[in-house]
Amino acid sequence: MAAAREQAERDRQALREQNAAARSRQIKNEPIRVFEVRAAKTGEHEYRVRFSVRNYDDKPKTIIATLGMLSAKEFSIPANTTQTGLEIATSYGKPNSLGVSCGAYSTSQMLDW
Repeated sequence: MAAAREQAERDRQALREQNAAARSRQIKNEPIRVFEVRAAKTGEHEYRVRFSVRNYDDKPKTIIATLGMLSAKEFSIPANTTQTGLEIATSYGKPNSLGVSCGAYSTSQMLDW
């Protein structure tokens, strides 16, 4: 019985280590997720995009959001949290997409006007 319990504990520990390694790989490949992207025209030549970001990492992340070539804004996302209501605006024409980068990772969301 003792040997079976020890083996079960070793199996559980091995599974925890495998899960931790898989999570680490996932965070390296996709440390953040962008969602709830909403675009709105706020003036004759003014456009605003609101969005949310989930940071999967145990460390804070700095992201850079871009609209077109001329509008960029930096945001800090605390570790293991979701930030909602992030906003970036432009008056340089209607953008087609929201770009978000975090270190080597980047993603782009097409905007629905």
